[in-house]
Amino acid sequence: RLRALMTSKVKPREMIEQLYLVILSRLPTEEEVAHAETYVGVRSTPVKAGAKNKARGKKRAPSNRRNAVIDITWALVNSTEFLYRH
Repeated sequence: RLRALMTSKVKPREMIEQLYLVILSRLPTEEEVAHAETYVGVRSTPVKAGAKNKARGKKRAPSNRRNAVIDITWALVNSTEFLYRH
C-alpha cells in the first residue's frame, strides 16, 4: 500500500489521509494535515504555529513524493500514539 502511494497521482492531502488511515487507523486532524503539507512543501506555513512547533526547527522539504511518504510513515510509526494503539 505504501508503494502505491509513492507512485500514485493523488493529491498530497489524500496521500496524508491514507497514511494516517493505514498507520494510525484514523484520519488526521486539520493541524496534522497542515504540518504534513508544510513538510511536503504544498503549504507555506502550518495553520497554527505554536511555541512547541517553533522549538522543533525548520525541516527541509523532501526532494520527491517517495521521500515524503517514507518520512511521514516513519514519523507516524515512531509516534506515541502508534506505540499504544498497536
